[in-house]
Amino acid sequence: MKGTWLTRLIFGFLFFHNGVSIGYVASSTSGNLFCFVHQETAFVIAALLFISGFTIKIWAAKAVPIDIYYWKDMFLGRKISDFVMTGPYRYFADPMYGVGQLQAYAITIWFGSISGLLAAFLNQCCLFSFNYLMEKKFITRVYQNVKPDSVC
Repeated sequence: MKGTWLTRLIFGFLFFHNGVSIGYVASSTSGNLFCFVHQETAFVIAALLFISGFTIKIWAAKAVPIDIYYWKDMFLGRKISDFVMTGPYRYFADPMYGVGQLQAYAITIWFGSISGLLAAFLNQCCLFSFNYLMEKKFITRVYQNVKPDSVC
């Protein structure tokens, strides 16, 4: 268990800066999207995306036990709790990396930033790459009864 507080600290720091960096890119390049979409329409879309993404992310965080939050099980290299197939995990393969990222797009649309949209898309591609290259293999190995198709 030694070092798990450090792992949480590091990942908390990284996730915070991940969100701040997308917000910075969006706010520093604001307005160029409004040439293609009316500002009022963009604000409505942004609000709906933010509410949807935030709701899914909170729901997913509530469904996953705190023991495996921040990939504690993966970094310790062993099963910490049972595999979760409840809440949004019942409907989405990976709600945190998928639908849960809608608020990143919402922020970029709110600022009207094409560069922000690209940054949010690149961020999501990196999240899914990490999931495919690292997490799925670990989950399949450690949680033997999980089918690869249902791995989050």
